[in-house]
Amino acid sequence: MPIRLGLSLALSIALSAALLAADSTPPKRVLMVHSFGRDFAPFSSVASRFRIDLALHYPHPVEFVEASLQTVEATTRRDEQAVALVDFLTATFRHEKPDLVVCVGAPAAIFYRAHREELFPAVPLLIAGADQRRFAEVTPERNSVTVSLEMDLKMLLEDIFIAQPDTRQVYYLTGITTLERYWEKEVLDTWRQARPEVEFHSLSDQSLAQMLDTVATLPHGAAVFFSVFDRDSAGVPHEGNVALRRVRSKTAVPIFGFGKDQLGSGIVGGRLVDFEAAGARAAASAVKLLDGASGDQIRVEPVVHSLPAYDWRELRRWHIHEKALPTGSAIRFEPPSLWETHRQAVLIGVTVIVFQGGLIFFLLAARRRAREMSEGLTLAASAADVGLWEVDLEKQVIKATDKWRELFGFGREGDILLEEVFNRIHPEDREEIREAINAAAIHGQSYVVQHRIRRVDGEERWLVSRGSADLARGSDHLRSRGVSIDITERLRAETEILDQRDQLSHLARVGSLGAISGSLAHELNQPLGTILSNAQAARRMLGKPAPDLAEIDEILGDIVSEDQRASQVITRWRELLKRGKTSIEPVDLRSSVENVLRLARPSSTRESVALDIEIPPDLPRVMSDPVQLQQVVLNLVINAIDAMKDTPAAEKKIVIRAKSEGTQVVLIVSDRGPGLPDDPEHLFQPFYSTKPDGLGMGLAICRTFVTANGGKLWAEPCPDGGACFHLSLPRVETAARVAATATVV
Repeated sequence: MPIRLGLSLALSIALSAALLAADSTPPKRVLMVHSFGRDFAPFSSVASRFRIDLALHYPHPVEFVEASLQTVEATTRRDEQAVALVDFLTATFRHEKPDLVVCVGAPAAIFYRAHREELFPAVPLLIAGADQRRFAEVTPERNSVTVSLEMDLKMLLEDIFIAQPDTRQVYYLTGITTLERYWEKEVLDTWRQARPEVEFHSLSDQSLAQMLDTVATLPHGAAVFFSVFDRDSAGVPHEGNVALRRVRSKTAVPIFGFGKDQLGSGIVGGRLVDFEAAGARAAASAVKLLDGASGDQIRVEPVVHSLPAYDWRELRRWHIHEKALPTGSAIRFEPPSLWETHRQAVLIGVTVIVFQGGLIFFLLAARRRAREMSEGLTLAASAADVGLWEVDLEKQVIKATDKWRELFGFGREGDILLEEVFNRIHPEDREEIREAINAAAIHGQSYVVQHRIRRVDGEERWLVSRGSADLARGSDHLRSRGVSIDITERLRAETEILDQRDQLSHLARVGSLGAISGSLAHELNQPLGTILSNAQAARRMLGKPAPDLAEIDEILGDIVSEDQRASQVITRWRELLKRGKTSIEPVDLRSSVENVLRLARPSSTRESVALDIEIPPDLPRVMSDPVQLQQVVLNLVINAIDAMKDTPAAEKKIVIRAKSEGTQVVLIVSDRGPGLPDDPEHLFQPFYSTKPDGLGMGLAICRTFVTANGGKLWAEPCPDGGACFHLSLPRVETAARVAATATVV
C-alpha cells in the first residue's frame, strides 16, 4: 500500500554565521531522507535530536540537506514518483556527493535501499528509528549503521491494564498508510493473542472526524490507544500530536500511546519509547562515520522502553491513583508547588503568622473544644451503635470511628481503601451504593441506602447508611460523610411482627368465616341435591329396556355442572381459609365484593337483611391483596348484619357502593343500624368492641391491611342514619405511576 511520501526537499544549514567564520573547513554534507516529513511524529523527535547533537558534537561545520518522501511507495518498484525523486536527488548532488545519508524511519530506509545503487552506493548509510521487526527490510549489506528500536508490544498493552485494570475494550487509532497498516496488524495480532478476553477494535477505516465522534461515546471500561497517525481514511493528512490533542479534547475514556513525544499531548503514560534517544545515538554514530569509520565496524544497542512516566493531568482527569502505578514512576506536568510559584508571598505569610501567635492560641483552644465535642459525639454514636465515616473520593480512602470499623469487621488501626469496603458489601448491593455515592458527588444530595455486608467471619448483617458529599474544608478533595447503623435485629423483629400479623390475620379470617359457616352447608346443599336427583333419574332411565341416551347425556352434563358449582364454593372458602403471604396485585373490586356476598348471603337471608350492590361495571381496578380485601369487605358486611339485629325487618338493608375519586377508588358499606359512637376512631383501636362477646380486633386488623395495601379505612355517620364505612384503595394506573417514579432520598 502507498505511504504518504512526497517530492518535497528542504535544505537547512546547521551552522551559525559565527561558526562559519571561525572554521574554514568545508562543511560535511548530510542527506536526511524522512519517511513522511520533517515534522511528522514520532520521527520528528529522532530528526530534531539528531541535528542538534550532531551540530554540537561534530568539530567541523555540517550542512544538512533534507528530503521528504510524500507520494512514493516504500517498495522496490520504480514508478513515476520514485524515478522523479531519484532524479532530483541525483541532480542535487551531481557535483558533490553527500558525506553521509541518514534515513529516518523504516519507510525511508526501505525506499533508499531499493535505489541505493543508482544514488550513492559508496556513501555511508545511517538508519535511525527503525523497529527491529523490520531489519530484514531495512538493513543494507555494507557500510551501514542501524540505530533500532526494540518496541515491546505486550508491555504497551500491560501499561493499559496497570492504569485501568477493568479494561474490557481497546480502540486502536491509526491511519491508512503502509507503515500504519503494518503496525495495525502487528499490534492487534500480538494483543489478541496476549489478552483473548479483551475486545480490540481498529478505527483505521474512519476519518478523524468520525474517530472524534466514536471516542466521545465510548463506555466505561474502554481505552484508546493512539498509534502512528499520518493520513486518515478520507485521505486527509494529519500531524500526529495535533490529531492526538484533538482526540484528547473529545474522548470519554483514557488514551494510551507508545512514544515519549506523545506525553503531554493527551496520553496517560507508561513505559514509552524514547525516540529522542534514538536521535542522540544516531548523532554519536554519525560523528564516527563522518570521521571515516566504517559502518560495518559500528554497533549500536537498540533503544528500549524508558522508565514509566505519566502525565499528572491525565491521572487526575481519569481518577487514576498514583499508588496503582509502578514503583519509581515519573510524574510529569504536575503544577509547581506554592513555594515555587509564590515564594515571596509565602515568606510574608510566615511573618504574619509569627505576629499572630496570640490569635493562634485562641484558635487552638477552640480546636481543642471542638475535638472534645467530636469525641463526645463519637462516644454518643458508639453508645447508640452508630458508626461514623468519611470517604476521600479522590484518594479512595476511608476514615471511620471504631464502631464503624467494628461493624464492617476492620481492625482499629490502618488505612481502609474504599474498594476494601465494597468487597465486604453484598455483591447485589454494591452497584446501588456506587450509584448513590456518585449521584451525591455530582448533585450534592444526600442519600440513604439499606444494604448487606459480609464480615470476615462469614456473618451477614443488614446496615442502613446515610451520607452526603461536599468539599473537604481547606481542600479541593471531594468527600462523602455519613453514618452506618446495624439494623439486623430490627429487621428480624419486624419480620416476626409481620409473621404474627399474618397469623392474626388468618385467625381473624377464620373467625369471620365461622360466623357465616352456615352458608357453606347452604351453598353445598343445592348443587349436591341437584346431583343426587339427576343421578337417581339417570339410574331409573338406565333400567329401561331402551334408555334415551340423549336425555341421559343431558342429565350427566347437569351433574358435571353442579359438581363444578360445588367445587367453586369449596375453592372460595379455601382461598379465604388458607394462610399465605401478602401479594399486592390488580384486583377487580366488583368481582371481589360479589364473591364476599355469596358467602354472606345465607347469613343475611337468615337475618332478613337485604344486600344491594351499586358498583359500575367500568370501575377501574385497584391494587390490593385479593384475600385481604375480601376479608375486610366480609368483616364490614358481617358487622353491618350484626348491627341491625334490633332494626325492623322492613328497614334492614346493606348498600355497597363504589366510585372513582381522582387517583383512588372508594368503596362504601352502609347499614340502617343504630349508628356510630361519638368518636368513630375508637372502633379501629385494638380491643375496642361494641359487641358483648367481641374481641375488638376485627376493625383494627382491617385498617392494618388497608394501610399496608396503600389505602385508608374510616367510618362516618350516614346522612339517613346508620353507619357508613369508607374503604379507599389506589387505582392500578396510579400505583404503577408512583412505583415508576419512586426514589429513596
